[in-house]
Amino acid sequence: MENDNIIKAAQYWDKNVHIRDKASTQMINWLNSPLVGKYCLNKLKVGDKIMSVFQWLPWVKEKYIPEVLDYGLSFGCGDGTLERQGLSMNICKEFDAFDISKRSISIAVEEAKKKGVSNRLHYQAADINHIKLETDKYNIVFFNSAMHHFHNLEHVIKETQKSLGKNGLLVANEFIGPSQFQWTEKQLQIMNELLQLLPLRLRYEVTTGRTKLTIDKPTVEHMNTNDPSEAIRSAEIITFLENSFEIIERVDFGGTILHYLLHGIIDNFDASREDDIDILKMLGYIEDILIRESVLSSDFTIIVARNKK
Repeated sequence: MENDNIIKAAQYWDKNVHIRDKASTQMINWLNSPLVGKYCLNKLKVGDKIMSVFQWLPWVKEKYIPEVLDYGLSFGCGDGTLERQGLSMNICKEFDAFDISKRSISIAVEEAKKKGVSNRLHYQAADINHIKLETDKYNIVFFNSAMHHFHNLEHVIKETQKSLGKNGLLVANEFIGPSQFQWTEKQLQIMNELLQLLPLRLRYEVTTGRTKLTIDKPTVEHMNTNDPSEAIRSAEIITFLENSFEIIERVDFGGTILHYLLHGIIDNFDASREDDIDILKMLGYIEDILIRESVLSSDFTIIVARNKK
């Protein structure tokens, strides 16, 4: 069964290789929209400087990496965007990077060749759930929306710890909400009540061409059929990280309501319409106040942690 799920996940990401590419993807996911980043999400801070959550990689560089590091590792690298950016920002001199999708790895390799950095970016298709890493090889390890796809979290965390040198950093930009998107009843109720308040013109679904009438919890069977790796143990991520690493900084940025409420309809919000922006700001405020008052917890976070060993 495990091997079947690995094959399904690899096939899914081979087929949907451009999901993570904002430049070539329709605005379906809430985080595809620059309006969400501008009006709805918590900000990142470096001294007096305020940065968007979408600028999390430059934020990590400026705040935590004063000098270029020797070697970095990237899990779930996709088409290699993070590693190419990491080189250009002088985060690391070299990167190893892994992804389950052979097609994504092929794209990453070709892009590295085009940029003339093939000797500094080392890509490999691999099942990260069973990966074996060298001891004390890396100065920093990145999980960019990748950790929530690993069913063998114990092994991945253990190998990450082993591979990081003394004072090595782990950086995760992750979904930490309910595993396999099994939203709580409270979440679903609030999402659906807010959906009914939106004007019909903002409820047109890009994916179906119909009006979004309700938000339902996906069945586990659907999740396993579509992509069995999706959010497979996402609700356990924080516990694993706290047990194995020293959390230096954690910036939660919501998504508990907005993620699925805006899924498929975010493209309807027009930057030139003040009423659209006002509605988006209000939705962001509602989610933020629910999280701040501990009615709900954040489903998305950015974490910088140090190896405890």
